[in-house]
Amino acid sequence: MKKILVLTLTALFCSALASMAVSFTPGNLVIYRIGDGVAALANTGAKVYLDEFTTNGSLVQSIELPSAVGDGNQLVSAGTSTSEGLITRSTDTKLLLITGYRPNPFPYSSSLSATTAATVNRVIGKVTSAGALSSMALTDFASASSPRAACSTDGSVVWMGGGAGSVRYASWGDTVSSLVLSNGLVNMRQVNIFDGQVYATDSSGASGNTASLGAVGVGLPVTNAAFYALPGLPTVIAGNSMYAFYFCDLSGTEAGNDTLYIADDTGYRGIRKYCKASGTWTQYGSVAATNYVGLAGIVNGSEVALYTTVGTTLSTIVDASGYQGTLAGSLTNLATAGTNKAFRGVALAPVPEPAVLGLLAAALVLLRRR
Repeated sequence: MKKILVLTLTALFCSALASMAVSFTPGNLVIYRIGDGVAALANTGAKVYLDEFTTNGSLVQSIELPSAVGDGNQLVSAGTSTSEGLITRSTDTKLLLITGYRPNPFPYSSSLSATTAATVNRVIGKVTSAGALSSMALTDFASASSPRAACSTDGSVVWMGGGAGSVRYASWGDTVSSLVLSNGLVNMRQVNIFDGQVYATDSSGASGNTASLGAVGVGLPVTNAAFYALPGLPTVIAGNSMYAFYFCDLSGTEAGNDTLYIADDTGYRGIRKYCKASGTWTQYGSVAATNYVGLAGIVNGSEVALYTTVGTTLSTIVDASGYQGTLAGSLTNLATAGTNKAFRGVALAPVPEPAVLGLLAAALVLLRRR
């Protein structure tokens, strides 16, 4: 019996090792990158890669996502749309959530973003810490526009946003989604979850909106939710163009997340910092940057290391000013994408399931006893 158990665990151990050959390293960064470096980026489609970098900008690996027609996980991007690919990490930290298209043929015969979702399905992918992709194709998400972002708690359900159709919701494996926002906003950018709350950034030109970043309903809504602008944030008429954002808790006294960083692709605004006091958000400095859209953060005590992406560049800055301190300084470039390639969103790498780690540990113990 023991011999059978050892052999079984050995087989599982070897299988796990094989699957972890492209595993992400916790603490590293993952960038949604488009383009293979050969073909020019075009709106008819481009291959998608997940580039893993250390936080000092060293490339660890590039995982190419399926692009072949007929592949059940085919996921490609519109090569010229700078608003796509706003990658997120699930709140349980185990998965990356990405979006794209599933065209036939590839490259497509016309602009991907101009197609209906029924003709060219929009795709949401989830990627494990071992680099394994699974995906779902939707016939009503971001139709005739760009799919931009998806987020999840654990991969069983997803919230998504794109250039049309507002914020939507689906259970994993669905082929259609349901409308979440009920107030007429349609053109969304980043959708993400922090501290059990769905947030979204809205197009700077959206009709009837009062702010570019807000809470989608209360908590994790699935239907009939309102868009609650964060008190104190500027309105869309102020020329804002917000994309990715990062919330964290630095004060220790203000309830919940009290510090917010936003990537704004309006050149003179760059990365902005806001802190909350008595429910109102006030700006505390900014970093000048041009057209940055992706943003991820790592908290270390009262310091926040920010990582941001634009076009062909991954950049960073450390904010050591703490809660209600002024963000200042300049970005440091860490890496560039290269010719016929472009960076989109950035997120922290997913971490392995505890069960996988336990399995490997058990297998190692038994192998040592043999």
